[in-house]
Amino acid sequence: MFNSYFFSGQEMIGKRTFVLELAALATGKFRTHDVLYIGTENSDSGRSISIDEIRRLKNFAVLSPMGPNYKFAIINDAHLMTEEAQNALLKILEEPNRQVIMILISSNPDNILSTVSSRCQEMRFPSHRTGVISNLVNSLNLSEDRKRLLITLANGRVGLVKQAMVESNLMAEVEKSVKELLALTRADLETKLSYAQKLGDEKNRALLSRKVMYWLLFARTKTAEPKGYQILRNLQILNKVINQPQYNTRLALENFMLNI
Repeated sequence: MFNSYFFSGQEMIGKRTFVLELAALATGKFRTHDVLYIGTENSDSGRSISIDEIRRLKNFAVLSPMGPNYKFAIINDAHLMTEEAQNALLKILEEPNRQVIMILISSNPDNILSTVSSRCQEMRFPSHRTGVISNLVNSLNLSEDRKRLLITLANGRVGLVKQAMVESNLMAEVEKSVKELLALTRADLETKLSYAQKLGDEKNRALLSRKVMYWLLFARTKTAEPKGYQILRNLQILNKVINQPQYNTRLALENFMLNI
């Protein structure tokens, strides 16, 4: 049995949900003590996983489980670890505690050091079939137009549909984001840069991540159009940059605006 795993696959397809349910099932009533979850939710910046979180993981890993079997250390959005954090994690992976199962979760595996990912058993999560997505979407109280839009944008991401189940305003937010993107493609330079400045503000970090994801989902439906393909490529670059905390987000946004 491996002690370190790397769960990869596109965002919102159920990787984190699967891992958390697996850990809860394996540790039973001891899960509070035997499961450590690390993500950007714990961090001071809200956008990266620092070396302090990996030090906390190290302290957790040296202790024996309270239950009879294993402890679980879970790093969600592992690609958001700083390089310093990844190097600290590498040392833990090189000398693992056999009673600790380490699981890294990421939708951007290219942003993880190869020295880290190579020490883990990779498990790729495929997208869900269209039929599964359609059945879920058809159970929602949405107009037919919004159902078709959600099925198209989800593209196998069951997490997006489940998000729509609990967030009644999600589709309105998606439609607003798509309209903003289309408007930006026709806007003058001053408008584009003003929008980049507003969206690049640190307090808008969570909003930026969601908006870029919605833009990506929409752009992927327009790849047959020359300009659509260009916007998608520029969005992929932008998304990669905002998922690497060492880079200047506002500068990346301005560059994106100049190229759409």
